[in-house]
Amino acid sequence: MSLPVITVNNGIVVTTSREVAKHFDKRHDDLLRAVKNLECSEGFRLRNFTESSYLNQQGKSQPMYEMTRDGFSFLGMGFTGAKAARFKAALPPPIPLRIARHHVLSA
Repeated sequence: MSLPVITVNNGIVVTTSREVAKHFDKRHDDLLRAVKNLECSEGFRLRNFTESSYLNQQGKSQPMYEMTRDGFSFLGMGFTGAKAARFKAALPPPIPLRIARHHVLSA
């Protein structure tokens, strides 16, 4: 399964809401609404979604988001349909939490 086009912005790998909309065959305005309506913490939103813009064919500035891999994954998990199902199935499993035990040695 191919993924949306990615770029590196300030050392962080990102994609745009336009690329994600194209990848999932969604209207860009619907995708913008989906990002705005995500049920996540404000901290997560600030770390993973940045408001941006692009110039449309008429040269008019239009809104879009740049998003990190984590933002893209979180957003994509809420989508439905065949492409969304393939996307979810292709994600790597979560990293198991490892609890380190600290032993105190007595003298």
